[in-house]
Parts: sequence; C-alpha cells; structure tokens
Amino acid sequence: MGVILIGDIPLPVVQNNGFIYPSIYPYVDFENQQFIYDTNKKFFVYNDNPNGQAEIRHGLIKFDTAAQYNDFFEKVKSYKEDPIKFIDKAIRYDDFIGLKKYFISENTKYYINSMIF
Repeated sequence: MGVILIGDIPLPVVQNNGFIYPSIYPYVDFENQQFIYDTNKKFFVYNDNPNGQAEIRHGLIKFDTAAQYNDFFEKVKSYKEDPIKFIDKAIRYDDFIGLKKYFISENTKYYINSMIF
C-alpha cells in the first residue's frame, strides 16, 4: 500500500532535537507515532518512540505539466502490471571512508545502519 501526494502539499512541521523542519512523516506514521501534534507549539514533536516507522510507502511529486503527470502514472501503472521488467542488475558503491569528512559527527548514528548493510 502507498500514497503519492501531488502538487503543493502543506507538509507538517516537526520539531526535533532543536531543529524545526517540514516532513511527510506524520502523514504516513499511524501506529505508535514517533511524532504527535502539540497544540501549544503548533508543531509535531517527538513522542518518545524511537521505533516509530511509516506504515505506508509514500512519495511527493510536483511536475510543471499535465503530460509529466501522465507519464509518471503510466509508469506506475506499467510497474503494477509487470514489476519484473523494472528489475535491473546494478551495484551501489558508497565510499564511506572518503565521505567521512562530510559526515556531521552528531549524525553518525544515523549512518551506522547504512554502513552495516
């Protein structure tokens, strides 16, 4: 199951770890929510649930023309009819040693999961 949001969607605003940013996450996290709306702050705030996760796949698209939307949804329809034809052999290479100088040290814990896999 999934949702594709189209156009100029007002994104929820999340306040977490001293940062305030727009996020689609509150739209797709229904059970054991990681962020809940705080009516006093007017933001979604952390709900002390480190294991929260989105329950549905999601995406946000905004094109300039109707033809671009048509092309996109034709591809989605084509995928649903025959997903095997979209499989391709590929290798993903991440040079974490070379990229280390760009890591924000406070965010290293978020990279760990990617490095393991």
